Amino acid sequence: MQLLAGSCRNNGNPILLTEYIARHELNSIQTEITACENQGSVTVVGLSAANPTYKSLLKRGVHKGGAEAIAWILAQSSDLRPLFVSADRGAIRAAKNQKLSATDVMGLIVEAIAAKVLSIDQARSALDVWNDPGPGVGKPPDYEDFDETLVRRRNHPPDYL
Repeated sequence: MQLLAGSCRNNGNPILLTEYIARHELNSIQTEITACENQGSVTVVGLSAANPTYKSLLKRGVHKGGAEAIAWILAQSSDLRPLFVSADRGAIRAAKNQKLSATDVMGLIVEAIAAKVLSIDQARSALDVWNDPGPGVGKPPDYEDFDETLVRRRNHPPDYL
């Protein structure tokens, strides 16, 4: 988080997290999120639980964090909508059904490399933990090794899935 957030801060584009994601789904890294907020590299945004889009997404089975983020993005002007990133395949499908650009964590890494926010070596090092067998936090099901997955994903823009 800190590597990507620091790079985003240097480019003047903070990572946007919705309240539920920042305070509940990512509570295991709350100290990092708070530090990134204080540095200006992460911005936490709120959305009313009464928002009709949010309520509709919940009724369709989208989890709270994904529903909040999708509803928040949809409330923004279409020319200012950020990329929706999630490890939840159902939330990614829901975002795409709303015509939003959406991807998983590896797709975000591909975007960050393409934008020169991260170098390939920085990304490879940060994702080294995904080389361990079995699932990992944010590890996509199609991940084999960094270089192979990067090449494959680069060939499938803009959503990289």
